[in-house]
Formats: sequence, structure tokens, C-alpha cells
Amino acid sequence: MDSITKAEPLHIQAYQVIKSLILRREYGPGERMVEARLAERLGISRGPVREAFRMLIQDGLLVQGEGSVYVYRPTVSDIIEVFQCRESLEGLSARLAAAFLTAEDRRELTNTIEKMRAAIESNRPDEASVWDQAFHDIITRASGNRQLIDLLTGIKEKAIYMRSVILENRCDLFVTAISDHERIAHSLEMKNSEEAEREMQAHIRRTIKRFLELVNENA
Repeated sequence: MDSITKAEPLHIQAYQVIKSLILRREYGPGERMVEARLAERLGISRGPVREAFRMLIQDGLLVQGEGSVYVYRPTVSDIIEVFQCRESLEGLSARLAAAFLTAEDRRELTNTIEKMRAAIESNRPDEASVWDQAFHDIITRASGNRQLIDLLTGIKEKAIYMRSVILENRCDLFVTAISDHERIAHSLEMKNSEEAEREMQAHIRRTIKRFLELVNENA
């Protein structure tokens, strides 16, 4: 919802709304963000929008350049670096989660896989992306490692944005992700920490390979 209420500080609400607009691709990579226009759109003063811009620059979704603020445009190097980090960190989270995953966690993983499958069958890529991320978030949380959770949270928004920009309205990448998720979930259910780590890392490697293929196709 692209509206502002009085419940939270205005800059926090502005941050959340603008981030949502970027992730939904209403503002494309490299597009200039005009403070005054966004303030008018949200019905607030420019101060909270300016603070929201600062927060989004910290997140890496906006960049400052030549006196203006622009939507971040990921490079091939950026994509590789972010997903290399994910490969190592999420592999570790899967290994740790194998020991701590609860019955409720397992039910949630199964639910995300089924919801993601339904979204793919209905050709709803944005919804498929939400359930894809939910699967990874459950495993990260189940790792129980606070530092690891913080590290993954730090790159999550940028990874989601990259996926949104690269895939646009395509569901094809998520088809292979379903079978990957099923193998990861099985490893976790068997409490096989080494296999869970291997399957997660292989999943991330397949994802980045497909992303780079799509980038080259669109070059």
C-alpha cells in the first residue's frame, strides 16, 4: 500500500513504501529519484523522503551520484559477489539448521514449496519470489546464529532486487528452484547437515548461473 499513516515515524513509512516501489520495479535501474515528486506522491514533506533515501542508500538500493539519487543498477560483478556471499552464508545456515529445525519449521518449509508451485502454475512471478525468499528465511532463522542472520539480512534486499530486475515477469527460474528446495528440505528433515549444506550451495550456484545467462541474453 503506497500510503502514509500516523502510526509510525514518517521517514520509516516513506522508506518502506519507496523500497516496495523499487522492488516492484515501478522505478527502474538507473532511474533518477526526485525527492519533491515522491514527497507529493506520499503526501508528506521532503524531510522524511530525504531520510528514507539515506536509508535506502545504506541498503544499496539507491546510489548517490552527481547531486542526484538514482535507483541502483546491478553489474555482473555485483551479482556474482552477492551470490558468492549467499552461497557460503546460506550453506552454513542450512548446515546449522539441520540440527535445530523444528516440526513447525518443517511444516512451514513444505508450505512455502506448495505455495511457490501454485504461484508458478498461475504465472505469478512476484508471488513465487515471495515464497522462494520465505523458504530461505525459515532456514536462516532456524540456524539460531544471530551473527549469521544479521549478515544475510544485510544482503537480502539487494539479492531480492537483483532477482526482480533480472527475472522481470518470468517464472521459469523458479521451476528448477522447486526441486532444489525439495532436496534441501529432505536433507534438513533427515538432519543431514553436510548434505543440507551441499544442496543449498548447489542451489545458489545454479541460481547465479541462470541469472548470468539471462543477463547475457538481454545484453
